[in-house]
Formats: sequence, structure tokens, C-alpha cells
Amino acid sequence: PSKLFRCETLETLELHRVIFLDVPCRLSLQSLRTLYLLTLSMLTSFIRLISSSPVLKNLVVHSCSNDNVETFTIDVPSLQSLTVWNTFQDSGPNYSLFVIHSHSLNHLDIVAEFGEVNMIGKMLKLVEASLHTLATRGNAWQSLTFAKRLSLSIEGLNPIGNIFFQLVRLNFHGCNENWSKLLMHVLQYSLVLQILKLFVLYNGLRAVFKCLLFRLKPFKWREYEGTEAEKEVAVYIMKNARRLEIATVFPDSLMDMVNKHRVFEELEIATRDSRACELTIG
Repeated sequence: PSKLFRCETLETLELHRVIFLDVPCRLSLQSLRTLYLLTLSMLTSFIRLISSSPVLKNLVVHSCSNDNVETFTIDVPSLQSLTVWNTFQDSGPNYSLFVIHSHSLNHLDIVAEFGEVNMIGKMLKLVEASLHTLATRGNAWQSLTFAKRLSLSIEGLNPIGNIFFQLVRLNFHGCNENWSKLLMHVLQYSLVLQILKLFVLYNGLRAVFKCLLFRLKPFKWREYEGTEAEKEVAVYIMKNARRLEIATVFPDSLMDMVNKHRVFEELEIATRDSRACELTIG
């Protein structure tokens, strides 16, 4: 309804499963602070809606069917929190490019399974970011370098030349054969990193952890299978990480309780004489 777009006191708006919305050229949503766009088509109209909200602070975009609209541009100077989950695939086109210009963001959460993400410029106020995508454009790392907490699952992204000045916590999901090189660089140039969580582990980890041995405090290993290669890495970490206080191992979720306790006990015995930290099962 046209009255909706002239409500100057409206602060929160949620649009769910809207196929078509006739957004007028002139809007008056001067108080809109939070906007939810959930499972929508005809993105051109919603782009106009976003760009005409001068005090918008929180934007959530979930599972948008792009309906022949290839580029979704988010350019809102006031925006502080952005969530984009592009995980919906229907019978139509499934490609979309999300272009993000919002430099006032302090919270960013992106899951883009069917498209690309392009972040433009540095986000100096960014505190927490989660980026899970198969493709990016531009220098996404430059936008993330001031984050304090990062969760990453990215393919084909080169972080060379970027230093993570404030990164304290890193959740890293390895998703291809080159993941260790990417992780290695992030760790080497994360000057104050204290917490690391790895969700996928492969062979060749020993070199990766050398840069963490003097500052890693808590360590968590998820989907631990108890193979000889994994056990070797775990022993190396707990023996050489000088400031490590607690290590938590989460056995493979597909294991039954008997095997979970078995692989944990094997690790506990293997590290008993070399570790100074507490070892727990998650």
C-alpha cells in the first residue's frame, strides 16, 4: 500500500515472500532503522527502498530470488549491521552480485552460495564479520582488516599485503586444497590473535601453527577423527604452544559415544607427557 512508504514514524519493516512490490519513486521513510527482506523477488524495487532510508542501521536479506536482477547494491552510509544469506535456488537464474559500499558497518554476516560478493573500501568500524562464499570480487581482505572477530570460508581469495591489526578471534573453515596457504597468511599477519577455531583439517598443518606458538591461548578442534596424522598435529600444538591454557577436542559428530571417548583417550595418553595445558572433550 502506498501509505506504507509515507509513514515517517515507521522504525522496523519486515517483508516476507513478496513477489512484487510497487515502490514509488518518492519515499518518506525517515525513521526506518531495521529492514528485513526475506525470500523476495523483483530486487530493483527493494534496492530503491534501501537507498531511500537515510537512518537505516540494520538490514537483513535472506534467500532472494534475483528474478533477472544480477546486481544488488547496498550503499547506505548509516548502515551498521548487514546480514545477507543468498542460499535459495529456484528454477530461474541463480546468479547475483552483492556490492557493499557501507563503511560504517560494525557487524557483517554473508553467506553467498549462488553468486559473488564485492566489498568496496575499508570498513574501519568493523568489529565482527562472517564471510562464507565461493567467489569474491575486488579486494575483500582490505575491507576486513580492521575486524576483531572473523569467521571465514572462502575460495580463490588472496590476502597478500593485508595486515589484521585488531583480529583477536578467528573461525576458519578450510574448503579447498589451498586452504592452508590462505590460513597461513592470515595467521602470520594477525598481530594480536588469541583464539583460533578450525572446522576442517587436512595434512600439512605443522607449518601453519608455528606462527601461533607464542600467543595461542585456547584452541578448539572440531570433527576430530583421531587419525595418526591428526594426532601428530595435536601433539605438536600442545607441546609447542607456550601460552596455551586449554585445548578442547570435538570428536567426529558421526561417531558413536564409545568411539568418541576412545579417540579422546588415545589423544590424552599421547599428549600426557608433553602438554602443559588442560585437555577437554567437547
